[in-house]
Amino acid sequence: MPPDLTAFAKECDIQLLTHNDPKELLCEASFQEALQESIQNVKTNEWIPLWLLRYSVIVKSRGIIKSKGYIIQAKRSAS
Repeated sequence: MPPDLTAFAKECDIQLLTHNDPKELLCEASFQEALQESIQNVKTNEWIPLWLLRYSVIVKSRGIIKSKGYIIQAKRSAS
């Protein structure tokens, strides 16, 4: 892991874990398909994902995953 990231995590009491996620978690086509299923009357081809963050919240004393999820930022192309 990058030394600056490790130092920041140590300073903020954040535990870093390694992972085996694929390089691309969500392709543009899959994002647009999910968008179409979630929101009616949206022009999905106008939206592109910019970045995606996967997170997990772990109960430190028990090693239990309390919650996990994704945060995504998308941009609508000007048309």
